Amino acid sequence: MRTPFHLVALAIAIAVAVATGSGTAAAYFVPVLQPEIDSHRTSLERAAAAYLGPVLQPHCLLPPVETSSGAFGVDLLAATSKNGTRNALVSPLGIGVVLEMVASGAKSPVRRSIRDMLDMGDGGPEPTEDGTSFAGGDTSAAGSDGAEPADGSDAGDSNTDGSDNGSSTAGDPDLNGSDVNGSDGGLSCRLEWVLYDAVVETMGVEVANGVFADQRLDLFPAFSETLRTRFDARVERLDFEDERSVRRINTWVSETTYGAIPHLVSRLDPDDVLVLANAIRFEGEWVHRFDRERTVPAPFHLRSGAAPEVPTMHADDLPARYREGQDFQAVALPYGGGRFEFVAVLPRAGLEAPEALRRLAADPSWLGGRGFRRSRGALALPRLTLDVEASLLPTLRALGLGDALDDPQAFAGIAAPAPKLSRVLHRTMLVLDEYGTEAAAATAAVMTTRTVMVEEERTFEMRVDRPFALAVRHRSTGAVLFTAWVDDPVRN
Repeated sequence: MRTPFHLVALAIAIAVAVATGSGTAAAYFVPVLQPEIDSHRTSLERAAAAYLGPVLQPHCLLPPVETSSGAFGVDLLAATSKNGTRNALVSPLGIGVVLEMVASGAKSPVRRSIRDMLDMGDGGPEPTEDGTSFAGGDTSAAGSDGAEPADGSDAGDSNTDGSDNGSSTAGDPDLNGSDVNGSDGGLSCRLEWVLYDAVVETMGVEVANGVFADQRLDLFPAFSETLRTRFDARVERLDFEDERSVRRINTWVSETTYGAIPHLVSRLDPDDVLVLANAIRFEGEWVHRFDRERTVPAPFHLRSGAAPEVPTMHADDLPARYREGQDFQAVALPYGGGRFEFVAVLPRAGLEAPEALRRLAADPSWLGGRGFRRSRGALALPRLTLDVEASLLPTLRALGLGDALDDPQAFAGIAAPAPKLSRVLHRTMLVLDEYGTEAAAATAAVMTTRTVMVEEERTFEMRVDRPFALAVRHRSTGAVLFTAWVDDPVRN
């Protein structure tokens, strides 16, 4: 069947808005034409794939799921939840992108430490003193577990538009391992695929990177160019001694998250010279919605032994992907067309939170989507609202960056004299209800010139009525947009 012309025009309009970073255009087209998008979702997907592949197709190989940030996400959860003794919500993808922006101006050993922590492999070439780097390395073919359709049927190759990723990039030196964000699983590459699938599915996924530099700081041109070309982040000059700079950064955060994160940075110290920021907003509707009339109060068993009643959603004969082991149950629920999914992991009764997180960290494959099978079953899931703020630098030090951050020349590829990483700020929100999930995160790395101290269908029944872990992930790449530990669903 011929794709209607107006759908092609709509797809082009959305693609132009995305490609040019036009928030105004995107904000106009999507809400006005959303009913048309919903009623012709399959046709729109075909139009985007057939007509706009060259425009939307990521300029890097699809990273293998095995290099996703699953272990990093679980490590973050264990640290920020104090081993499961309080609620935690983090965006491994957002934090990872900010750290990769920082790493693009780091010495090779420091960059390698950052990438090892992110489960990203080799750190890439050593930048010279002026911030440039030596090209080199080979591109290897990337694999994936592939994203299944929303109905759980086999999907085959994870390359959703049918094109050959490898053929268009093999000769491009920028993708041959010459940069920290090349085709070997760099998070900027994962972002390209996340946003590509979001546009094809008309999903509400938006990601923005921002760079705010004090007018006193002379950034190396090569570092600024890397931020622009790899992260679509352009440097905005501010007077950090003017209190309006803090307001400007927070305004950017609020605008890019549509008000979900209204405030992130509380202050800029006299020696602060650079802020590298990322914002992620996600809005996904369940393929199979919960019946609102079946949401009723049900007990949630806290560590203390108390069991307050919380609003709990219920579904029977629910199509899902399900995994069960000796220590936990896990269910994956699709959004939209199946390229994004929600994962809930329930430790077995009697397994204390610290031990549960330790065992999940030892096998983070649940966050990478591996081991799940098509199933139908009964699910009880608490309705949930989380709003969490954290300062992550002590956590990142404990996860392996301590020695790297203590090197005064660690980030000599950014400017001279080399700035130091002073703070990593992170704020997140998540709303889980009968219709789907809304989530947002903002992350900022603040840099300073001062010294820093330091498949056969099965059935299942799963009642999420005690502390549990959850995640929102991109199935094709394994990129984890959000992950959380819920100790108490009624406490913020």
